[in-house]
Amino acid sequence: VAAYKRNDYELAYQLALPAAQAGDANAQYLLGMQFWRGRGVTRNDADAARWFTSAAEQNHSDAMTDLAAMYRLGEGVEKDTQRAFSWLMKAADMGNATAQYDLGQAYQQGTGVTKDMIHARYWLEHADATESIQDAKRRPRASAGEPGVVYKNITRLPGGCRPSRPPICIRPASISASCTKSSRTAS
Repeated sequence: VAAYKRNDYELAYQLALPAAQAGDANAQYLLGMQFWRGRGVTRNDADAARWFTSAAEQNHSDAMTDLAAMYRLGEGVEKDTQRAFSWLMKAADMGNATAQYDLGQAYQQGTGVTKDMIHARYWLEHADATESIQDAKRRPRASAGEPGVVYKNITRLPGGCRPSRPPICIRPASISASCTKSSRTAS
């Protein structure tokens, strides 16, 4: 990883390959990134998808998110918005802010799932909160009394409008008419 961050992609490849072949999810993800972007190796989307899949199957949430993008775009794999949505859901459930944002966008645009603005807002709020928490963990506190977590631009949905977990490709029956009415006044 250090070699990759220093832009020494050939060395990063040489160091990551044996670890990836031995089953290391982080090394598999790194190789996926290298093949997808053509850094230190010839760009090869099929190899990128193969390495991302290996890492994703070991619950590497960044690999899941990038593999979802490959399925959505049809890069290195056959275009499959349902499979893209499935990988995004797994990564979002693991707390990956990028996946949560992409999932919100999928609901907003109806890509691989039934278009649903309440679910879109739900996941976009989660992404914003998750990113704020991650930023706060990286940022030192100004003083001992400061909480360290700052939520940016979050407008909360009314409690009854929050699905516990959005279903795949169906309009949730749990969202009642009163919820829809109250969500119009919540913005």
